[in-house]
Amino acid sequence: MTVDTFRQTLKQEVEAICKDVGKSYDREADRGYAFELWAADLLITNYDLEIDPQICTFRSKDLKIDIAFDDEESRSLVLAQTKFVSLSSNPDVSEDEIITFFDRHDTFMKQADWVREHASDELHDLISDYAERVEQEWNVNLYFISTGKASERIKKLVSSKQQEIKKNHPNVNFYLLDFYELKEEYIRSKSIEAPISEAVDMHFSNTNLL
Repeated sequence: MTVDTFRQTLKQEVEAICKDVGKSYDREADRGYAFELWAADLLITNYDLEIDPQICTFRSKDLKIDIAFDDEESRSLVLAQTKFVSLSSNPDVSEDEIITFFDRHDTFMKQADWVREHASDELHDLISDYAERVEQEWNVNLYFISTGKASERIKKLVSSKQQEIKKNHPNVNFYLLDFYELKEEYIRSKSIEAPISEAVDMHFSNTNLL
């Protein structure tokens, strides 16, 4: 799949999700929400799970966690933040946003009271035992997912933070998926589902939406 083909496919699929959930692609907030659902579906597929993407996304008191789900069988916890920016230009991703997101690992490990105070009930149910899961060697995977472009500097910063975390917790993984890495992840998801096709239908109910 070429970059241009992926760009067009992603736009079409996010537009389709907007339509399915009664949102407008022309509104930035609606595009962002639809992209959250799209990214949640992508991650769920790649973990070979059957979960409704809508119950994995968080719109308030999210602690910068847009997507969260776990799997007892594989002992995996997945947390993700998404940023939907211009598909035509793929602007640079924000270094501050990326570092702040991956620093959530330290926050969840050390500041249980702060997490309890600021997280929604639904999110708190998933991350209240974050430190315990890490110590029990669950596969804890944090994804920053953006349609922007990550500079080499940012990639090195994330790699450095990852290496530092691995010294004590080799089961914790940081993934920075910019537009180009996201394309590869998308191709991987299609190989899991079926041979790659030009279009993929995803349908979401329009219930329980903010």
